[in-house]
Amino acid sequence: MDQTERLATSHIPDDPAHWDAQAARVTLRVLQGEAGALAWLASAPGAMAAALLVLAAGVAEVVPPSGAATPPAILREEAPPSIAALLVGEGAEQ
Repeated sequence: MDQTERLATSHIPDDPAHWDAQAARVTLRVLQGEAGALAWLASAPGAMAAALLVLAAGVAEVVPPSGAATPPAILREEAPPSIAALLVGEGAEQ
């Protein structure tokens, strides 16, 4: 069996009834499934602590420190330096 035959999708029905039935099966499976990720986080203290640490690190990365003279570069409204200024130095025109 070559690559073309292996990846062929001609055997998959492509009519609306088939896809409606597929959607109904997926929906039923989701509704019958176990509790979601939030319930798992709530039941596992270690997972909850890890999620909170990741959230705190993300907030600390985005929020500027108090008393900072200038905000982080991502929050500045000024334009980045031109290529000439980077290559030649501060005196280059922008």
